[in-house]
Amino acid sequence: MKTDAKTIKLILATIFIAQLAYFYPSLPESVAIHLNAAGLADNFTSRQNYFLLELALLAFAFFFAKINSAFINVLPVSLINMPHREYWLADERRAATLKILENYFGWLSAAMLAFFIALNQLTIDANFRDPVRLSDGFWFVLAGFLVFIAFWMYKFITRFNKLT
Repeated sequence: MKTDAKTIKLILATIFIAQLAYFYPSLPESVAIHLNAAGLADNFTSRQNYFLLELALLAFAFFFAKINSAFINVLPVSLINMPHREYWLADERRAATLKILENYFGWLSAAMLAFFIALNQLTIDANFRDPVRLSDGFWFVLAGFLVFIAFWMYKFITRFNKLT
């Protein structure tokens, strides 16, 4: 059985919402939302605003694939940056290409959701420390996301470099 990006995104969105619902009551009234390069908090917001910000990130990541597909569908071919764009976005291949692109962006969207879940957990954990401080886990999360992005770009470029 092949797992698709939509299923993964639904699972990740459920985890994200559960994470927010579980930790929201125990968060301080003033939540650190930005941590500097040393890992120390330098910007705060209310717990309610933090919750709304996280929901906005969830919505953005969840609908990222649809948003990109909609833009690609209406943009002139000259504004789309992909290998052999004239070939892939020609009228006879455009619909099939848009489906392929939506699938690629769906997986990128799922990775963004996973990244935001991890960042949210690191932010929550930091807010329970005194002083508020980000753990070194951030660098592992960032590295993992960047490795995924590199792999995604490789797959994307190799897929559209072939003229089939």
